[in-house]
Amino acid sequence: MLRSDDRGQGTVLGLLLTLTLVLLAAGIVDLARFWEYRAWGYRVAESAALAGLGNSRDYAGYVATGAISLDAFVAYQDAVSALQEGLAQRPDVIAVTHDVRVHEQPFAAGPYPGYPPMSRAGMTAGDWSPTGPAVGVYLEFAVEPVLYGWVNGNQPVAFHVFAAASVVTAE
Repeated sequence: MLRSDDRGQGTVLGLLLTLTLVLLAAGIVDLARFWEYRAWGYRVAESAALAGLGNSRDYAGYVATGAISLDAFVAYQDAVSALQEGLAQRPDVIAVTHDVRVHEQPFAAGPYPGYPPMSRAGMTAGDWSPTGPAVGVYLEFAVEPVLYGWVNGNQPVAFHVFAAASVVTAE
């Protein structure tokens, strides 16, 4: 038997539970989107770094000296072109900046201090220190959140990724 002052409590409890489940689901959607965008950013940076190595290897120099090097202009242009092609796949990505570095000589001194600009953009913190001819690609972009926008004032969430590819010769 229900008392007159207990009426409607089940409805209120049901609405609160429904609201809680909707907020939880929206939070999970945001986390999944953030993870997917971060992985996508790494794939774009990796493909740009590999594209930079594609046509830029100096085989004539390798035959003459035994050490392979890169044509810095070609490597940079190919990497930026691949980066722009990858970014065109996602028009919802905003505030995109990138920095492509080419380490062209096999025995040139490294490291590149302060690159990438965010210490946690790559797998390890610190300065980029290639041991051979390499292309490094740093990418920064932002994504509009779904639920997290209510928490952070609808500010875009920034992502920082770094990838590098290097040429290795067999000895």
